[in-house]
Amino acid sequence: MTPSEKIMRHFGCDACVEIVDKSGFSNAIFYALKKDNWIKDADRYGNPCTYGDRTAKMESSDEWFKIYWLKEKKFEHQDEYRIVFYPPNPSHTLSQG
Repeated sequence: MTPSEKIMRHFGCDACVEIVDKSGFSNAIFYALKKDNWIKDADRYGNPCTYGDRTAKMESSDEWFKIYWLKEKKFEHQDEYRIVFYPPNPSHTLSQG
């Protein structure tokens, strides 16, 4: 895979890094965040993004998780891979810290 010069210009970059070991990269980020007390524990999920209609309704309650990898079709040229850190007992309320 070669980086797109158009994308590099868009983000003002003149170099890129290819991550070959996605699992190892995810683990390195996780342990760095844990070491600095940003997170205590989390499940890690990595997937390539899918590109399409972000207004579509999910067919089942199990599909809500797919929203983390869904991007608008106009960004398809970015060919993005995302890693999501999801806590084992998520709180769906915000608290002031």
